[in-house]
Amino acid sequence: MRALIDRMLELAGLENQTALQNPEACELSAICQRAVDAQASAALAKSARVTLGGETPAPVRGDPFLLERAVSNLLSNAVRHTEEGSEVCISLGPAPARTDGQARVQVVIDDHGPGIPDFAMARVFERFYSDKSSGGHGLGLAFVQQIARLHGGVVRLANRPDGGARATLLLALGASD
Repeated sequence: MRALIDRMLELAGLENQTALQNPEACELSAICQRAVDAQASAALAKSARVTLGGETPAPVRGDPFLLERAVSNLLSNAVRHTEEGSEVCISLGPAPARTDGQARVQVVIDDHGPGIPDFAMARVFERFYSDKSSGGHGLGLAFVQQIARLHGGVVRLANRPDGGARATLLLALGASD
């Protein structure tokens, strides 16, 4: 119960922020590697693997702690929902530039689970929304969405055509001071 209350307070704090307090240069590939390392035991418990690809330099400007929380949350969801003995793939690479020409980077996480039910797709980012199969409290994706917003990015979820789900975190590339 304490963990749930802490998450609720953390989310409320993020929702009230209009900008990052002290953004700094961070390397998204290192953040992704730490998230993969943190999920190793959960994946092993399911006889699953987590692979990281596209480890090219990806400098972003932001809060490294919050970015790691966002990637870790998405990866944790993927590991939780992937089929036993399968693979969760996280990749990092360039994303299509925005209409204003801003270069972006994307973190893409693919799992081999059941995917997101159609009835839930429109509500997955709502605070406290959770379908019965997710096993969560409905705060994690809302939290990730707020972190993406604070970094001028977006998070998207979709079902993959060949099964499973895909989470994509898009962020502006660059860390000039």
